[in-house]
Formats: sequence, C-alpha cells, structure tokens
Amino acid sequence: MNVPLLIPIKEKILTEPENFQMPDWECGTAYCIAGWAVKLSGQEKLIERNKEGLALNYSIVAKDVLGLNTANYWDLFDASHWYRLGVAYDHDDSPEERANAGALAIDAFIKRYDKR
Repeated sequence: MNVPLLIPIKEKILTEPENFQMPDWECGTAYCIAGWAVKLSGQEKLIERNKEGLALNYSIVAKDVLGLNTANYWDLFDASHWYRLGVAYDHDDSPEERANAGALAIDAFIKRYDKR
C-alpha cells in the first residue's frame, strides 16, 4: 500500500474541501480519493477518454498507484463501503464535513489494511 501517497491525498482533501466529492472521480471541479490519487501521482495521462470526453478507469489507475488489491480498494473508493471502516459519509453534508469523513476513511483504511 502506497501510504506515502495516501497522506498527501488526505492533506489535499482537508485543505481543499470544496474540491472533494465522493463518488465523483473527477467532475472537472471536484475529486474523489481515486481522482486525487491519479492527479497527485501524475498518472492522468493513463486515463482513457471515451468519445464524449468522459474519463474512464480512474479507479483502476488509482488502485494501481496506491498498491491496492481488488479485495479492498472499493472500501476506500466507494463511500457507501465506508461503514466497513466505521466512517459515515453523506453527500448532503458541507464540504468540510465530507472532507473530514474522507480523511477519517483514509486513516481507517490504512489502519485496517496496511501490512507494512
């Protein structure tokens, strides 16, 4: 698990809460955890674009750059799975509340799955 990348993702979420939204990977103005992983790792060039210009495969690229596996990556990338980490997320919360939930989810994910 790439904890050295997860920490700046968490910091970015907390310092730019208005730019954090789950489950949108990248809507042009907001990023989810997978979107921030792709952006901060410099791997945006790996994202395929379909004929409408919509981004595809953010979760696949993010899973790879974060060193996650198919058994656990949705626990981080899908806020509806955060209950498994003991974290609640509500799309209607304020940006700061959503960012705090995201930060808690990252911490809980590292604690649960990091085997270093």
